[in-house]
Amino acid sequence: LEKLRPLEREGIREVLESLYKRHLSLKKVATELRKRGINIRPKDLVIIFECLNIHREKTGCKSDLLRVLGGSDRAREILGELYKRLGKVVAVHRALSGFYIPENVKDIFQKYGLKPFPCTYLEVYRLMRRLGILKRKARKKIRELIKLLGGEDRAREILSELYNRVTLRKDGSIRYYSLADITEEINKMLGEPYRVIKSDIRELMMSLKIERRQPSRYLPLKPFGGTRQEMFYIWGLCFGDARLQLHLTSIRVDARGTLPTILCFYEAFKEYIPETSKPPYRKIKGNEYEFSHSFDHKSFSFLLWSPEKAFEEVRSREDLAALLAGLIDSEGSIMYRVRKREYVWKNRKRISYTFDNHIEITNSNYHLLEKIKEMLHRYGIQSSIPRSKTGFGCWRLRINKRSHIAKIAPLLLRYMKHGEKKQRLEILYNIIQKICNMKQKQKREFLKKLEKK
Repeated sequence: LEKLRPLEREGIREVLESLYKRHLSLKKVATELRKRGINIRPKDLVIIFECLNIHREKTGCKSDLLRVLGGSDRAREILGELYKRLGKVVAVHRALSGFYIPENVKDIFQKYGLKPFPCTYLEVYRLMRRLGILKRKARKKIRELIKLLGGEDRAREILSELYNRVTLRKDGSIRYYSLADITEEINKMLGEPYRVIKSDIRELMMSLKIERRQPSRYLPLKPFGGTRQEMFYIWGLCFGDARLQLHLTSIRVDARGTLPTILCFYEAFKEYIPETSKPPYRKIKGNEYEFSHSFDHKSFSFLLWSPEKAFEEVRSREDLAALLAGLIDSEGSIMYRVRKREYVWKNRKRISYTFDNHIEITNSNYHLLEKIKEMLHRYGIQSSIPRSKTGFGCWRLRINKRSHIAKIAPLLLRYMKHGEKKQRLEILYNIIQKICNMKQKQKREFLKKLEKK
């Protein structure tokens, strides 16, 4: 809609309506707009037309005659009035083509501003048939087909279900069933002796008054139906490492990183991604991978929360742990190491072993880390934000105290999905539990062995 701002003086709706009435094609409307310096795709115009409530033609042939008559609604009025007065399709064709315009229909030509237009009898007949002006009985084959499918109601139910079914394209993306797919399914259902073709299915749908969908319709996206903890995990994961693009009906999530990080995105969103032959991530170069997919706008709107809004919604320790798990999987690290130090005491060479550990979250948003620190303090967990930044200009939040790591680690392990980081946290948690129950000598021997490993 921002791209269409230059049309505001003339009226965005009025311009789009007039262009569509002239061409009856979104591709041609997009071409006309391009000439005015507005670069917009036909598939985006589909949604804009729906938002602005601009009427579009149903799927099917857009003949020159339909364009001259100004679309299906206007054509139905004109042809209906002409047929009512003249009584024959031949007479309607002669009047429209200018061969002979009777006195009793000249007022209709003046009323709608019509001028004679070269057209064939078949064009007029087919258009009147398609607009429902001419009614005839269904062909014998169609009547038989309805009987074989179990009557009108059952046939309508079967065709509606097939028409709204979803399948996969060769590239792995999803689409609705086409008439060819429906034809194939009906032939399987009826068996060998009886065969139908695509035109039979089209006529059958027309006979049963099943409306065909608009072309270029987007498939419905699966809404979010997870728990609060899943919601907070996804928010943390995306806030840390993803780029969000807001569209009219969807939110697109794009992320780049190593394969274990990208697999976290896939696992978190797996339930809302249709099963396809290709997953929604790919290798770019070296060890870098990319994840990209669109999700339902309304139910995934929590992705657009600010840190303030996200922390307002945190109600429990589990909610906070899920949020932190997402941030750690995307931008965090788990560190532990045994530090060996040699020193001289009372003229004797001695060695001491120190165990260093921390859970760290790195982010350029200092305010976010301050909020996390406040929330952790509320639940009795101490953390710190060192004054020095990283080499990339980011801030770091650290949990160093072993007793506090031991408190939060079981909750984080419940929600973390990053294989390597999860494994490191499990090892750190086990080491802390062992060290806490050891005496000084036992602890020294344990750290000595650990340092060798």
